[in-house]
Parts: sequence; structure tokens; C-alpha cells
Amino acid sequence: MSVCLFCEIEEKEFWGSYFCVTCKDIKNISKVYSFQKSLDVLRKVCLRNETQLDNNVKRELEKK
Repeated sequence: MSVCLFCEIEEKEFWGSYFCVTCKDIKNISKVYSFQKSLDVLRKVCLRNETQLDNNVKRELEKK
């Protein structure tokens, strides 16, 4: 079988599909809550901005 077109790691669910089981779930969740809301949540939870990175560095330096 070939790999998922989204994650490019897992094998596709079956021959005629494009996505693996996990990526299919992500796609379905995005359809329910809208792609923009899903993207906003991912950005807010998974990505760090400059201020957050600076605070993390300061906390680490204060520990030492």
C-alpha cells in the first residue's frame, strides 16, 4: 500500500483512499468544527510565539 497524502508516514486506510485512519479523523473533526477553528486551536495550543519562547528561556535561566 502507499502512504497517506497528509502525514506521509502511515499507510492509507485502503487502496482507494487518500488518508490514513488518523488523518481521516483530523479531517472529519475539521469538517465538524470548521477548518479555520481547527487551525486556530492548533496554532494556539501547539505553536509558541516569541514572548512565550522568551519566557521559557528566562524560566530556565532562573532555575540555574
